[in-house]
Amino acid sequence: MDINKLFLEEQVYEEFYFNEEDVELYRKLKEILEPYIEMMNFRRFETNLNYSLILIYSIPQIYDLSRERLSKREMLVRINENFFIVISQGSRMEEAIQIGSHILSSFNREIFMLGQSLNKSKVSVISIEHTKEIDVKILSYKIVETLKEMLKDDRNTWVKMVKL
Repeated sequence: MDINKLFLEEQVYEEFYFNEEDVELYRKLKEILEPYIEMMNFRRFETNLNYSLILIYSIPQIYDLSRERLSKREMLVRINENFFIVISQGSRMEEAIQIGSHILSSFNREIFMLGQSLNKSKVSVISIEHTKEIDVKILSYKIVETLKEMLKDDRNTWVKMVKL
């Protein structure tokens, strides 16, 4: 069975192209993100807020530390032990990149104390304008593609990532 036809049948857009290994990750992301996307779509009409998704791939302790320190403008979505997404309200792209960098740099000391290293940590940002309705299928696809780019130099990490 052709996986891309399967997705077209599910009305995912024609420009999407999936490798077999990406399909499960895409489905998992779509399932996890759906309630957040609904809430973001609802809120954007009320507030005209832009959103940024800050994709963070790091050691598990970063998620726990982030949960304690982020402001009320940010939401955390854990995908697995090493990968999570910060949904930042009202931030422009530059602001979102600063938030992502700040998350990692502000925890350098704690991570060092834990005897860990941030060498393999990666941050990327996907920006969403408030003028468009957010489609969970497209967003999940963008996240998969962005993650592939983030982890392209580390094949083993990517293989672990797609087997959530």
